Amino acid sequence: MQKKRSAIMAILAVVLVAALTAGGTLAYMTDSETLINTFVVGDLDITISEPNYPGGECKDRVPGDSFPKDPTVRAVKGDSYMRVKVEFLDGNGSTNTVITDPERLALIMQTLYFDPSFSATVVGGYKGSANLRVWAGSISSHTPDSTYHYSAADLAGKVTAGQIQNWYNKNDFDDPATGGNGVYYLNYKGIFYLGTSVKVFTSVVFPSDWNQVQMQKLGSYSIRITAEAIQAEGFANRAEAFVKLDAETVLKDYGVTGG
Repeated sequence: MQKKRSAIMAILAVVLVAALTAGGTLAYMTDSETLINTFVVGDLDITISEPNYPGGECKDRVPGDSFPKDPTVRAVKGDSYMRVKVEFLDGNGSTNTVITDPERLALIMQTLYFDPSFSATVVGGYKGSANLRVWAGSISSHTPDSTYHYSAADLAGKVTAGQIQNWYNKNDFDDPATGGNGVYYLNYKGIFYLGTSVKVFTSVVFPSDWNQVQMQKLGSYSIRITAEAIQAEGFANRAEAFVKLDAETVLKDYGVTGG
């Protein structure tokens, strides 16, 4: 009985000491500090514009006509994987009817060029470079002359010589991946870092030796360009990022349409 009683007292003593120790801390000076770390959600922003496009609707084009058309994507906030979706639409694009005729698409692509040396400086009424000069004024009032007009052979020769590129900027974009139904994706090579600016193409040129059949086949069309971007952080590579991008149901559309 004595041993049993001693055991009970020992347990109570431990509990009591613990209770006193815990209670005793209240008699000491105390202090507390709270450290707050603020986490700001990252933002991603890209823009697209055509700084040298004369503006207006491109009507009544004839062989030899040309003008600058330079859809330019800029990384305003954040680093991303970026791609450009290009669609060629029938008419003025109001019906969203994408052109799928291969022959017609080929003709349209023969009018679009990227001049790596493109300059916005106006020289004798033209912009561009010694490689390719295009009319700098209003697209509605230009009548082609013999100063700077190019035949299909002239343009093909400049492409072969590496002076210009047809139909997109091959320096910064991969070969177009077809999305089906006349939709093309130009994937930006590498990460589209903050502050980067890139042109998709720079110039529209209607070959001076095209005939009426080719111009009629070309018909009335519009070009819709949509720049899409997804954060670069958190993905192993661009392919993985684009899989996620495709899975998104809502994309911010920076579309630019024209001529």
